[in-house]
Amino acid sequence: MLSRQALVIALTACASGAAYAETPSFCNQYASKAIHDVQLVRSNPKCNTGNLHAGVFSTDYNVHYSWCLRVDANRAYAGTSEREAYLKKCTASNPGPAVQNPGNQPLTAACLSIYRQYMKGKGPKAFALSSDRKHCGAAWAKNNVQSASARAIQICVTISGGTCRIQESSN
Repeated sequence: MLSRQALVIALTACASGAAYAETPSFCNQYASKAIHDVQLVRSNPKCNTGNLHAGVFSTDYNVHYSWCLRVDANRAYAGTSEREAYLKKCTASNPGPAVQNPGNQPLTAACLSIYRQYMKGKGPKAFALSSDRKHCGAAWAKNNVQSASARAIQICVTISGGTCRIQESSN
């Protein structure tokens, strides 16, 4: 039989574990940003080396999403920071090819207009596209590209009612 102290410790551990799990919305944003960062890394020959961590640089959205659901926001942000630091380091002397209009895929007239409006400006910005490629969202941010990405996904999800992923972001 468990002592009262052991029971309190066990209940505290269970409760704290539940508190660390992130929301599906947060993890959708995290995984979308992770995939975007990984695509940038993989598209640059100088960055796409054989020694990339399989989890951190996975091209599978579900790997990032399911991991995010099991950790707290600080660990998720650390994963994003790790990818961004690596990308910044490996592109410092060779920026590689510029990211083009979202995969050169056809966009609706409304999304093309939004893309042109938001992505031409200076400063942190992001463009998100729904999985059916019919809806989009874009945002600028005062602070950083993560804020712009989170806002762009939020706008896109609100409009589409479905899943959206970051297609392009820029500082």
